[in-house]
Amino acid sequence: MKGRTSVGLDIGTSATKIVVVEHGKDGTFHILGTSKADSKGMKQGYPVDLAEVTKTIKEVTEDVERKIGQKLRNVTLSIGGITLESSSASGGTMISRADNEITELDIEKTVAESLISLNTANEKVLHEIPIEYRIDGSSVYGDPVGMKGLRLDTRTLFVTTLERHYNNIITATESADLSVDDVIASPLATSLAILNERQKNAGCILIDIGQDIVTTSIFENGSLVAIKTFPVGGGHITNDIALGLQIPLEDAELLKTGHIIGSFPKKKLEEIIEARLADIFELIQRYLKKIGRHQLLPAGAIIVGGGSMSHAVEDVAKKILKIPVRIGQAKAILPHKTMRQDPTWFTALGLCIADRFSEKNNGSGSPVLNFLEPIKQMFSELLKQLMP
Repeated sequence: MKGRTSVGLDIGTSATKIVVVEHGKDGTFHILGTSKADSKGMKQGYPVDLAEVTKTIKEVTEDVERKIGQKLRNVTLSIGGITLESSSASGGTMISRADNEITELDIEKTVAESLISLNTANEKVLHEIPIEYRIDGSSVYGDPVGMKGLRLDTRTLFVTTLERHYNNIITATESADLSVDDVIASPLATSLAILNERQKNAGCILIDIGQDIVTTSIFENGSLVAIKTFPVGGGHITNDIALGLQIPLEDAELLKTGHIIGSFPKKKLEEIIEARLADIFELIQRYLKKIGRHQLLPAGAIIVGGGSMSHAVEDVAKKILKIPVRIGQAKAILPHKTMRQDPTWFTALGLCIADRFSEKNNGSGSPVLNFLEPIKQMFSELLKQLMP
């Protein structure tokens, strides 16, 4: 490997994925290798058996190392699961400079003031994302640095996870002889591989239907504005099929995704799947109503995760959410056809993109992602490279 490399490690409930990307000095890059294994020791995105989680990480790491012919040392790690959440708060400060010009220091002070008002006991702050600025009471669009005023107020989104969850996932990774460069919330990483600027500016919801949980993330005006998780997922659909048709779980999973068609009552199968999907999207609908976003996201819903491959998922989502719906697509990103059709790879790839163009947030030690031009340029190059 000649150029700088990024390694994305996504440890999910059902599968652990790793992607290695090489970045050229001229801005080009390509995927060097990937590996995937069934996860062990995880429940609802939370590590419950560190030894088993470490064993799985070692399995995918050693496999991809054999493929690329080099040992890996550093990774960018995703974190999701049932403990992932977001809260917003506001804080303000008087402008510090004598000429009243706003600096980065002023923004840092307002973000710190915002955090004070939240109860973050036992929580690890992953990201601090300013989502609204006001100068002397008037809204400001864009970066206020360099503008002038007497007082700056900032509304900030804080993405958090349970501190024990954070520490355990770090410990499991380091026990696999890997050093963790950054830890990024899974929805942010996934969004880099799936969403474009137009969708994020207009307003959309990214719905990740995982094995045990559903994670929703809402974007408006180009920024993440909310994250919410629900304790239900694609695994519940599989269980429903197994019980309803009295078949093994393995067959139920293949039926759910349309990979096998046996002598099963098609109508009953569809009713089972659609009933559970309706439960999931009704939870999301109630949440959108609660936060005042129901039917107010013009770019609609983008569905990813293993559950996005379920029968009728788009139709059920459209019927209940009453907004445009599509399955997340990034077919040109991954080098093999089977991987292109597997939406569970998008988070790991997004981690590589985030690693290349992330900035360290002052004082937090965690990245605040730039959804700006450099990422779009990198993503465009990746599409060109891997497009058939």
